[in-house]
Amino acid sequence: MKKHITLLLLALAVTFGAKAQDYSDFIYRNGIFGGDNILEANDGSLLIATTVTDNDQSWGLAGACLYKFTTNGELLDSLFMKTGESIDDDFLFETDPDGLHLFGRIIYEGGKTSFVLLKINDDLEVQNEYSTQLFDGTSQDCSFLLDTENHVIIYWEEENGQGHYTRFDTECNMLADALAVKPFDSSCAPLRTPLAMFSESPLRYSMLYRKHQSSGDTLSIAVLDADFNVLKEKKYGEMMDRSFTPLHYQLMKSVGEKHYFMTVLKQASYSITYTLNLLEIDDDLNLTDNGYEAYFMPNQSKELLTHNSLLTADDGSFYLISSDGMYYECFFVAKLDANLNMEWARYCMEGYEGENFMGMNACTLSGGGIALCGVNFSLQLFAAVIPENGWSTPETEQYIRPYLIYPNPMKDRLSIQFSPDVNPESIELYDVSGRCVASSRTAEMNVADLPAGQYVAKITLEGGKVYSDKVVKE
Repeated sequence: MKKHITLLLLALAVTFGAKAQDYSDFIYRNGIFGGDNILEANDGSLLIATTVTDNDQSWGLAGACLYKFTTNGELLDSLFMKTGESIDDDFLFETDPDGLHLFGRIIYEGGKTSFVLLKINDDLEVQNEYSTQLFDGTSQDCSFLLDTENHVIIYWEEENGQGHYTRFDTECNMLADALAVKPFDSSCAPLRTPLAMFSESPLRYSMLYRKHQSSGDTLSIAVLDADFNVLKEKKYGEMMDRSFTPLHYQLMKSVGEKHYFMTVLKQASYSITYTLNLLEIDDDLNLTDNGYEAYFMPNQSKELLTHNSLLTADDGSFYLISSDGMYYECFFVAKLDANLNMEWARYCMEGYEGENFMGMNACTLSGGGIALCGVNFSLQLFAAVIPENGWSTPETEQYIRPYLIYPNPMKDRLSIQFSPDVNPESIELYDVSGRCVASSRTAEMNVADLPAGQYVAKITLEGGKVYSDKVVKE
C-alpha cells in the first residue's frame, strides 16, 4: 500500500456534537495551546490531546480536548474534559496494556490539588474516572510517566518548592510518596517533562535539573531507584568539555541497555550557531565512544527554545524531532539508523510557501513512519503523517523540504543544508521580475552584491525534482 504524508487541519470553529462544546469557546487567543500529545489508537486512528482555556483572555478555566480522526483527515469524534481551575498543560497521555488510553492530570480546584486519571476507549468513551487528593494548595512543575510496571509516576512540587515523587496504580491508588532530594542543592529546578525510564531491571528512573546562575545555566542528570533515592548524578559540564550553553527542553531516553541525552546547544564565537545533539551515555552517565552526534540548526532571530522527541521504531531505528515550541517557526525531523547515522532529514521553516505548521509532539505508527501534531499560525490543529522514507505528496510539498535554507533573511551568502538522501543538481535565485540573478551547483551562494528585496530560490535535485522558496535579502 502506498504511504503518504497527510496534512490534517481542523478548523477551530467547528462544533463537535454532543460530546464536546465549541472549541472556539475554550481557546486562549493570546496564547497557543494545541497538539500537546498524539497517540495511535488500536483501530488505527489518531488521537490528539490538547489543552484548552477560556476565550476571555484570562487563565481561569482549564480543560482538555481529545480529538479522533483518520490519517486521511476525517474528524471522527471529540471529547471535552474540564479539569480544574489551573492552566498547567502537563499531563499523562498513554495507552495501558489493556488498550485503554490513560489521561491523567494534576488539577487545582476549590483550594485543593488532586490527581485525576481517566481511562478512555478508542471511541472516546470514558470507561473509568479516578481521583485522589494530594494536598491543600496549588502545585507546580509536574511531570508524568507510565513505567514498565504499569505504574503512574508523578513528580510534583508544593508551593514552597518541596518536590514529591508519587506512585499510583492505574486505579489511582497511591502506592508510595517520597520527598524529592534535588541534586547538588535545593535551587536546582526540574526541567519540563524531565522524568524518564532509565532501566527496567533494576527499575530506575532519570531526572534532569537546571540551576539558574548569573554566569549561565548549569544542567545535571540524576538517576533514581524504584524508591526515588538518588543513586548517581552528574553535571552537564562534567559530561562535555565544550564551550556550549545548554538551552531548554533537554530530553533523556533509554532504549534497551543504551541511554541517550538530547539537547539543543547554543555556541557563541564569531557568530551564534545552534546544534541539536544526541549523546549516548553509559550507566554511569559517561559519554560512550559513539558519544556525540550533532545536527546543525541555523541561527534564528529569536533564541531557539525547542520541544525534542526521540522515538524508536520496531526495526531499531530512531526518529528525532525538534520543534520551536515558543515562536512556532520551525520543525526538524530526522530518521536515524540504530547507530545514529542520519538516513534523511525533513524541515519546515518560517518563510516556506503557504501557512507553516509546527510539530510539537509525535508518535510512531504500527505500519511504519510517524505522526506529528501541533498548531499553525492560524491556531489550527494539525497532524502530519510522515512515512518511513520521508517523502511527501504534492498537497504537502509546500510545507516540508528535504533541505534547509539559511539564513533567511540573507545578507552576504545563502546556504542550503541538504538531507543525506538527496543531492542538488542546481540552485538558482530569481528576482521579482523572474530574472535569474545568481546560480550555483554547490550548497553555498554569494549574494553580497544583490540589492535588498524579495527573491525566489529554485532548487533542482538530481532526478528532476524542483522546489521554489521565497527568500529575503536585507
